[in-house]
Amino acid sequence: MTKIKLWLAFPVILICLSGNAEDWPQEGCDAGRTNHSDEELAPNLHLQWQRNYPALKLASPDTPGLRYGSRIINDHFYHPIVIDSTLYIASPVDYTLRALDTKTGRTLWTWYAEGPIRLAPAGKKDAQGNVLIYVASDDGYLYSIDGNSGSLKWKHRGAFSDRKIIGQNHLISTWPARGAPVVKDNRVYFGVGVYSFMGSSIYCLDAESGTKIWASDHSTLHR
Repeated sequence: MTKIKLWLAFPVILICLSGNAEDWPQEGCDAGRTNHSDEELAPNLHLQWQRNYPALKLASPDTPGLRYGSRIINDHFYHPIVIDSTLYIASPVDYTLRALDTKTGRTLWTWYAEGPIRLAPAGKKDAQGNVLIYVASDDGYLYSIDGNSGSLKWKHRGAFSDRKIIGQNHLISTWPARGAPVVKDNRVYFGVGVYSFMGSSIYCLDAESGTKIWASDHSTLHR
């Protein structure tokens, strides 16, 4: 089991416990992945709460003799984000996105994808101030989830078809959406595909409606 401790595993979350702290709404804090916040840690830190989650296994473990080694190297730990004192954490073990109260650690809701969610969610607020959370899954889809209720807003299939394969004992898309979405200027970006010879694509969607704005299609064998 992996223990989630606010003061140890994810020190950046500590800055979000106070009501006036800045959010950490996506991987690396912002679309540039700068890992920077103007917030300062309190001089004296103490454990608020902890939650135990299953230890993670790499999606692409190193294989002796494999020329390129592992294709993903940072999915061996959890990647939470924080918006408005709510922590959102995804899991590739049980395909979940969970919302937790950062003050108490209480689970507010749990939502399930159709495949592993390996990297960080991303979030934003719409014009009415409602929180929207985005997760990319190995099932080949990007999902938009209501941050308050945990209900599905919309989903977009990035995979070129519904073809499935077995990957690390999971039934996944042949073109998994295996990365952390990026949100900027009311647009959300995500990609599908792992190996270039099988095809890949990057998508740009309207962050509130899910409408496709453009796609960079580098597919070859998917039709």
